Amino acid sequence: MKRLICLLLVLLLPLTSQAAGVLRLMMPDDTVAYVRLLGSGDFTGAAPGTALQQALQNAGKNLHLSEHLLASMEKDKALQAEAPGLELLYRLSAPVEAVALAPQDNQIPNIKVLLRARIEADSMDEVKALLQRLLRAYPGELKQVSAMDANGVFELTWQNTLPVVVKFNPRNRSLYLLAGLRADRDSLDKVLASMKIVDQHPMHALEQQVDDSTQGVFAWVDLPRLLEIATTVNPDPTLNAQLGALNGIRGIALGWGSREGKGRLSLIVDAPKASSLNRMFPSIVNDYSLTARGDLGLMFSINLPGSALLKIGEGMLARDQQAFAEYQENKKQFTQVVGMSPEQLLAIFGPEMLMFGDSNGIFSGIKISDQKGLQQLLKNLAENPHLEYETRTRNGHTYHHLAFRLIPDEEVSKPSSGSALESYFVNMYLSTKTHLYWTQENEWLIFSQVPQSLFDRHNDPRVVGIGDWLLKQQRQHADNAVMLLSVQQDQMPRSLYHAYLMVLETMADMVGTKADLLALPGAKTLQLPSTGSYGIQLDLGDPYLRVEFTFEANPLEVLLNGNPMTTVATMGILAAIAVPAYQDYIVRAQVAQLIAETTAAKTAITEYYIMNGYAPADEKSAGLENALENVASELLTEAKIVDGSIVLTFGYANSQIAGDSLRFTPYVSSNNPGEIVWRCANADLSSSQLQLLPGKDGKAVKFVESTVASKYLPQACR
Repeated sequence: MKRLICLLLVLLLPLTSQAAGVLRLMMPDDTVAYVRLLGSGDFTGAAPGTALQQALQNAGKNLHLSEHLLASMEKDKALQAEAPGLELLYRLSAPVEAVALAPQDNQIPNIKVLLRARIEADSMDEVKALLQRLLRAYPGELKQVSAMDANGVFELTWQNTLPVVVKFNPRNRSLYLLAGLRADRDSLDKVLASMKIVDQHPMHALEQQVDDSTQGVFAWVDLPRLLEIATTVNPDPTLNAQLGALNGIRGIALGWGSREGKGRLSLIVDAPKASSLNRMFPSIVNDYSLTARGDLGLMFSINLPGSALLKIGEGMLARDQQAFAEYQENKKQFTQVVGMSPEQLLAIFGPEMLMFGDSNGIFSGIKISDQKGLQQLLKNLAENPHLEYETRTRNGHTYHHLAFRLIPDEEVSKPSSGSALESYFVNMYLSTKTHLYWTQENEWLIFSQVPQSLFDRHNDPRVVGIGDWLLKQQRQHADNAVMLLSVQQDQMPRSLYHAYLMVLETMADMVGTKADLLALPGAKTLQLPSTGSYGIQLDLGDPYLRVEFTFEANPLEVLLNGNPMTTVATMGILAAIAVPAYQDYIVRAQVAQLIAETTAAKTAITEYYIMNGYAPADEKSAGLENALENVASELLTEAKIVDGSIVLTFGYANSQIAGDSLRFTPYVSSNNPGEIVWRCANADLSSSQLQLLPGKDGKAVKFVESTVASKYLPQACR
């Protein structure tokens, strides 16, 4: 057990320094994917390039634990015999890199994987001895095909099917491994000969976005080449249509490292706005010109284009006549109460909305897009008899107060059927009001729960730009963030440093040496940050779509912290759920919008049937080309009439339904031959007395099912 604990700690503590990666700078020909892993010597638990990681590495060196652990392992022959794989893992030095190689013929048997690492071994004999221990430990899985030659090359097979060629160079301790169905000495030589310095590789731009230290865990794929391989191997048109939804994406990167001195856990998709995926999302551009006062410790923002979302929502309701009628009535009442329509109200505000906490309290901020509209809204509020609106001036600042009941006046005045005491308390509750307090600063409205926070804000001379704080203090670039959370936590880097030193001390006891913590510097001497910065954001930019978690040094700090970091973790989970849900919402909204735009075509087909007694065969015969112009969209590859039915075929702009069709089929009522009823998609009409329209030959036209998944359709179309 003691030996196992020691080996596990090896994976968690700093032992050796990290060198620069070789494969990332010398990409072999035909590289389609790259992965960089950490060796055992760099599992500090802190993001590479951060102040904490450097401090931990120096502590490990100063305590000489690496030498003591290695000596302890060399003495324990039983451990070497039982777990040579762990010995190999321990001897590997960071970074361990691998690339996937796919030649231009795109044939699966020709695809290979090249791995490069640095191994702590001084001679070929030492590597041979380690190899023999591995062969004895894994006799069924690993088999040696040829002995190591003078150039340090030897061949293996894994599971008797996968050839593996290995080359060890004792001068620089580099180890190359080539695996593939057709891997041999010649192919390894060709791959190594093709390696050359690459100044500007497409991967490097994404790597800088994830990890500018170039030392963290990182993975990248050349998506266009992978799609090319997939379609070559399987030329099925259905697969091609599905993969076509990924057209325009240039690459995908995932990594855990650091950027600008802060730890990052990031997923980035390089998808320009012209790509199928990015076209599904609105363009996000933020302007955080709002200021805080004093110490800023919390900021949450969301970018919601209210008018656009309202339009999409109305499109989704349009097919449900009853729901849409109720919505229109509620909309009418809202307009009467507020004095302007929801569209006019939403056009006044946003799209930026913030919540932030500073030395004076918690505030909310809403951007003003239309100053004239705001003045009209305030005028309407003052004239509304159901609202209490006032303004007050103090020390040159104007403060607004709005009070209103959420419960209608008639409900408040309605007599209660209960006892006198019950009626008393019920009436008290019904009489309560919602109170809003705000002030205006330039193009922002700033809200607070009580006006005193606003007073304190205006009396505090310490002005802090929220945008500057995010960029300079938190190191979060929020220009394209649709959602962003950023917080600070005091003394977290110092606490982590102390915790790691305690683990180092325990580890030294286990290997029989002394950890002289008195010889190590303090957190202030190391200039560790006094506060930890943490955040999460979802970016919809051009060309990058990004989900990123920012931390001071270690993502596990979330588990060591209080309520603020619980919020960060929660937001991370919500983001993971919200991204696909948001995408599905956009698809449903686009489908609903197209459904609403078929009204003109339906009217034209109905008129044609009434005049001729049968359904038009196509749009041209019925002169319906113009009726379909409003339906034609970049979302569609085709909009046409087939035997009276309207057929919409979706293009790659909707990646979830690319190539699928949506049909609107006309039926005639047996009770009223002049009434046309439209069947949307595959809606159930079994309980209705309806018949398909006849064609020109008198026979009923055929019903063809739509292929759009029901979850993307309104309820009336399912």
